[in-house]
Amino acid sequence: MTTIPGPRGTAAVRAMRQLLDAPVAAIETLAATYGRTFAVHLGPTSVVIVGDRELVKVVLTGPQERYRWGPVFKLPLGVFVGPTSMLVSDGDDHARRRSLVQPAFALRKLQTWRTLIVGELDRMIDDLPVGEAFDLAPRVQDTVRRIVVRVLFGDELAAGADEIGDLLAPASAYINRPMLRQFPHPLPLGARERARASRRAFDARLDEEIARRRATTRPVDERSDVLDTLLATDGLSEQELKDQVVSLIGAGFDTTTATASWLVVRAAPEPAIWTRLREEADAAAPDDPRPWAEAVVHESLRIHPAGAYAPRLVAESFDLGPYRVAKRSLSAWSPLLTGRDPDSWPDPMRFDPARHLDGDEPEYAWTPFGAGSRSCLGFGLARTNLVLLASRLAQRVDLEPGWSAIPAPVGMVTSHPEGGVPVTVTGRR
Repeated sequence: MTTIPGPRGTAAVRAMRQLLDAPVAAIETLAATYGRTFAVHLGPTSVVIVGDRELVKVVLTGPQERYRWGPVFKLPLGVFVGPTSMLVSDGDDHARRRSLVQPAFALRKLQTWRTLIVGELDRMIDDLPVGEAFDLAPRVQDTVRRIVVRVLFGDELAAGADEIGDLLAPASAYINRPMLRQFPHPLPLGARERARASRRAFDARLDEEIARRRATTRPVDERSDVLDTLLATDGLSEQELKDQVVSLIGAGFDTTTATASWLVVRAAPEPAIWTRLREEADAAAPDDPRPWAEAVVHESLRIHPAGAYAPRLVAESFDLGPYRVAKRSLSAWSPLLTGRDPDSWPDPMRFDPARHLDGDEPEYAWTPFGAGSRSCLGFGLARTNLVLLASRLAQRVDLEPGWSAIPAPVGMVTSHPEGGVPVTVTGRR
């Protein structure tokens, strides 16, 4: 078997520090030197980054028993999502938890959510100032958080969306710190302890809500919110239920906000793209498909996936094309590399939504939501959020961008544009 190319010795140590500090820049730099699939060789083990789509297919469709997620994700995510979250679960535990949560995100619920989403987006747009510069990113974040809270908890807790966001903010900020700043402190203090305290405060608030709902009779159907659906599900313990809810909040608004920010950064400066979004929205009935808006979302996710790579621990050695991936290595597929591969996407850094209109995307070249049994459960909700955001913004406001060059990506778990999304509303429709 061929040795996976990549740095060794002190060069590997430097590369690992860069991956844990600024993952997007590190992956791009290493791929330019060693190819789209490479390994950072650290003594007896390696961190294998897989960016060739044929090999990504092997990683995503191969037997999931060959991997473990818990040992990898518990350090950066454990203080936020909790020990029983699907994100840090393996084997039968993951399969059981996923099967119990999945019905809460049935596609038939999306129609109900569309009306909710449009209402919240219009509320945000109505409040945008005209003629003065501001950062759109936190406004989008607040709006997406309200949407996620209403999807999870219904209208009864909608007014508490900001409170929930404030409770979880220290934990959310902590997991996006560079990995080298996340290692536990020997004393119960600092950012990690503040993150733990924020999760405990949220759990107390969630306990109150669960107790309130269990004291009443609530019919469950396709219009029910996610919490009611989960409470009606046999098989989830109290800890499991709370951990899944927190995971859904984090996955629901942080990654969606990051993608929405990149979408505006890339689409707003392009008059032809923005005008086409507007024309499509003007011509569409509320429930009509919006293929151009969907293409804009796909193109944003292609170039700027919310996560640059998704690692897992290798539990048993396996063949990866010409390479042998050893047990106890870390194997990570990279939607960043597959999405920017010139063999799959000519002129890959050019923002061109038309690439996605014919539906003929190269297999496993677009994988921001993963695939198979570990794919994102909230994919449908996230995509609907983003499509309607693109449509409503373009339809209702003219935006003047406040950046002259594409911002650098920042963030460990999710990639956001550095400096936010500074814009000025120059016109309102």
